[in-house]
Amino acid sequence: MKRSIILVLISLFTGVTHLAYAHPGSGIAVDRQGNVYFVDTGSGVWKIEPNGALTRIQGPAYHWMTIDRDGQLQNATLPHFPQGDATVRRAGANPALLLSSDFPISVGPNGVLYYPWRTDGQGLQILRLFPSGATGVLKTLPASTESGALRWLNGLATGPDGAVYYTEDRAVRKISQGKTLTTVVENVTPPGCDSVPGVGPELGPYFRGLDVDAQGNVFVAATGCRAVFKISAD
Repeated sequence: MKRSIILVLISLFTGVTHLAYAHPGSGIAVDRQGNVYFVDTGSGVWKIEPNGALTRIQGPAYHWMTIDRDGQLQNATLPHFPQGDATVRRAGANPALLLSSDFPISVGPNGVLYYPWRTDGQGLQILRLFPSGATGVLKTLPASTESGALRWLNGLATGPDGAVYYTEDRAVRKISQGKTLTTVVENVTPPGCDSVPGVGPELGPYFRGLDVDAQGNVFVAATGCRAVFKISAD
């Protein structure tokens, strides 16, 4: 696990609470009927209906989640990497939720699934799976950033224009449809950023999950600050 910041275990036999830290879940989605879905790495996927009712959705308690609202990937073979036992699985139907064990994922408006993976000799890349089942490389990412070696990504999202956004500990970056890589923000030091157990100051805001609205505003979870930030389109 990369970082440890969330309480997840309770003893079922002694009745004594045991404090244990694990990688937090990152994924929240809304379907066309207004139902809200989120992933909890302790017990799996949950659904909140518009009336507030909470129900459990059968599926794995993985770390990342996205939604395939139109079911465009229903016939595609989802990514699986045996060497790391990293995989993506479906949960529920109409809409289908996609859960990822080891890397962030996002389904774009065109039904393409985006996900990062480190390939020997190629470094960290953002790959894409098309509804047809074909796969390809969207972008090979820089080997290092201002924070050091780039070994993984924390979060992934697609904008309404098809651009792909991702988070590092201290930065949010964007890949345009033309595959140009730009930085949205980096080295952010927000005021009042509190200390969170398991998140050291060297991680800064520790950006994770994110989303982009129709106007191009970015909303990102600053996990190390116990906050959600809005980054305007300008």
